[in-house]
Amino acid sequence: MKNLGFPRGKRLKKQHEFKRIYRTGRKTADEYLTMYSRPAEGRAGKVGIVASKRVGKAVERNRIRRVLRETIRANQHRFSEKTDIVIIVKQPALELTHVELAEMLLLLLRKSGAN
Repeated sequence: MKNLGFPRGKRLKKQHEFKRIYRTGRKTADEYLTMYSRPAEGRAGKVGIVASKRVGKAVERNRIRRVLRETIRANQHRFSEKTDIVIIVKQPALELTHVELAEMLLLLLRKSGAN
């Protein structure tokens, strides 16, 4: 059986990792999310989620991050294992339901070609 967890080892955590992806990654955006992706160099890919204070209060930002992490965890077979991805949440994403937000992420993933 395949492991469906989303451990901390698969998450981007360091600022220099985020900056490198912003600088050299491919940008894809829609009204709710922006995604940067670039090939991971010689290691498994990682995912980072950014929700700044401009998005909303901490409770709202954390809810969106949880929904996105769960979507990534449940659909990890669609994400390339050799790609680093940064997902930036925009303020209009607060208006979406869990299902709509998950659909937007998967649509953006297909649009970016990072799958």
